[in-house]
Amino acid sequence: MFDYALSFMIFLPILAGLALLLLPIQKEGARIAGFIVSVAVLFLGIELFIGFAGTGAMEYVEKRPWIESLGISYSLGVDGISLLVLMAGSILFPMVFTLFAPRSKGYYANLLIAQGAMAGAILSTDLVLFYIFWEIMLLPIFFMIGLYGGPNRLPATIKITIYTIAGSLLMLAALVYVGVSYHNQFGQWSFDIVQLSQLNLSGGFAVLAFLMFMVAFAIKIPLFPFHTWLPDAYTE
Repeated sequence: MFDYALSFMIFLPILAGLALLLLPIQKEGARIAGFIVSVAVLFLGIELFIGFAGTGAMEYVEKRPWIESLGISYSLGVDGISLLVLMAGSILFPMVFTLFAPRSKGYYANLLIAQGAMAGAILSTDLVLFYIFWEIMLLPIFFMIGLYGGPNRLPATIKITIYTIAGSLLMLAALVYVGVSYHNQFGQWSFDIVQLSQLNLSGGFAVLAFLMFMVAFAIKIPLFPFHTWLPDAYTE
């Protein structure tokens, strides 16, 4: 397995999606190209799965300094749980390109970008990097609904925008709080999830951080009672 396999799973579909937006290609050609890219990502995921040792630690780790003054790094890795989630997504995306009636070129381009951003969120082991991919993942969803949805796409887009902005702000606040707390306890900045697991938060503050993250995730999943954007969005 080559050294940058995880990065390849993230940026191959993102770059392919951007290329589809720029190239003069018809929707059927875009669907075929998207299917080929998603299958390539699936085969790479299978290679990761076959070579996974199951040691309990992060494997296929990629780590590069990014914003060193704040302890932020480009850090990727996979464990048993994240590998299963990654494989589930890698299996589903090729099916999306084949099971539905042909859509516009932009729809398939945004679908590829969403696939890459989803992989980035799953594989990130730096909390800031996770947040960035989490937010990038929302953008193609907005475009797929707002530009390529049905007759009621505008109200659906407005509703999902309000919900996701609220969730994003909550997650950002929780992220900053956790990072500042780590700095106060250990005298240095870090957003590495392994190092953050050493953080000792008092009861009330731990509950607050948990609730902010939980609500942000509940909106995106979505869970009751944060699910009311789902029917309109999925219908469109």
